[in-house]
Formats: sequence, structure tokens, C-alpha cells
Amino acid sequence: MSSFSERMGYVRPPEFLQLDSMTDELSNQLYNFCSTYINQIMSEINSRGGRASFIEDRVNSALKKQFGTFKILPFSSPNDFSAEKFKVSWSVINWHEKYTIVEFTIDHYAKYINDYRFKDIVIELNSILERENSGYRMNSDLELVPITDETELAEVEQAQNCEINSVATHMNNAVSLFSDRESPNYGKAIHEAISALEALAREHTDSKKDLSKLINQTDWHPALKQGISKLYAYTSDEGGIRHSHSGELVEIKPYTAKYIIVITSALINYIQAKQG
Repeated sequence: MSSFSERMGYVRPPEFLQLDSMTDELSNQLYNFCSTYINQIMSEINSRGGRASFIEDRVNSALKKQFGTFKILPFSSPNDFSAEKFKVSWSVINWHEKYTIVEFTIDHYAKYINDYRFKDIVIELNSILERENSGYRMNSDLELVPITDETELAEVEQAQNCEINSVATHMNNAVSLFSDRESPNYGKAIHEAISALEALAREHTDSKKDLSKLINQTDWHPALKQGISKLYAYTSDEGGIRHSHSGELVEIKPYTAKYIIVITSALINYIQAKQG
């Protein structure tokens, strides 16, 4: 459930996914990630001897060049890299520039520590991005790519601001449960999203809960009606969101919850437009 401060508009509710911004929590996690592995790169290079100084110069020069791209020159010479200067630089660059540094870190880790370990840190990075509700993940090509888009985010935001208060409340609850960085509850997030659809059905029909009456009274294409009905059934049938006998929530992955929240939001907006 959203907090009093969020419902009254004093505090902005959590974002569904961060696509064009970065919270302080996410920024701090990525800073710790990058600084840790840049230091490991340096330590590994120093332990090799011989050409280590040459390679270290290349890493430092690349860092200087990267920050120079952002019109920040924290290093006066290739060997002038320091944790403190990196921290200061991180605090002033833009959110998308931080993602560029993340890609740089992974790329150089894979390049200079050329073994299987870089795969583990990609897993670690994606765990951070998932936990902090970033809209990006690193793929097998070591590139950060979006897992959503502005259209999907706009659908969710529109449903969160539905003129029917009960619908908006349930959708805001769904997003809050999904976005809770301390203890996300994906099953309950889906339940709240479906409850928003049920609230919409109550608004447009005399049905207390079931969507079937709302669906059947429309002139929509039969395939569309069937698709919505099957989505609704998925959230309660065995193998879906709930076990058929115990009624307990099954383990839900974040990508499943994301899909249900997005598609439910789109349905709410579609029904409102059709019924309006």
C-alpha cells in the first residue's frame, strides 16, 4: 500500500522503472561497483610486472579521455587516477554518463582480466540494476540495453493517474510493491494490478468483482475478449499466480510482474477510452 505522504501528494511515489533518470541509491550502488572493479583492474595489472605500467597508463588514459568527453578533467596526467578524484567526478556527471562509465568498467575488466570472472561481475551488475529498478540490463555483448520503453512507462503512469480513485489506488499500490527496493513483492504487485481491473469493472457494471460482465457487454473483437479473459484467468489458475488448492502466491519473477503491470495498465487505459 502507498504511504499517506504519497497518496496526499507530499512525496513522489516510487518510479516503476528508471529509464531517463537515476536515484541516489542506484547511483551509489553503481559507484561502489565501478570503484571496486577499477581498483581490481589496477591491482591485477600491478601484480603482473613488466608491461604492467604500460597497460596501467592505457587504463588511466582511457579514464581521463572518458571523463574528458563529459567536459570534466579530474586527472592531470595518465598516472593521476585516484579514488578521491573518481568519487568527485562521479558526483557531478549525468545519469547517462554514469552508465557509460559502468560499460567502460566492464569492458576493461574483460579486456585486462581475461578469464571467466568478468561473467560473474555482469551477473552482479544486473542484480544491482534489478534490485534498484533500473530500466537497463547488460547483455552478452557487454552493452547496457533498455528493458522497457517510454510508451510502456507512459501507459503505467496514465493508469496510476486514472480518474477513478479506486483504480488509481490499486495501480499505485502495484507500482509501490514492485518498486520497493528493500522488500519487493511481485505477487502482491500483480494482485493489485488485477484488482485495479476489477475496480474498473465495478465502475462500469454492477458486477462486484468479475471482469467477464464488462468484457461480454462490449462490442470488441472476440479474439480481444478471449485474450483479456485468459490473462485474468492466468492470475488465479494453477500454474499462474496462485496455487489452485492452497491459494498461496507462487514465486513470481520481476519480469513477469513487469509484464502484468504494463499490460494491465494498457487495458485500463484502453477500456477507459472505449467506455468514455
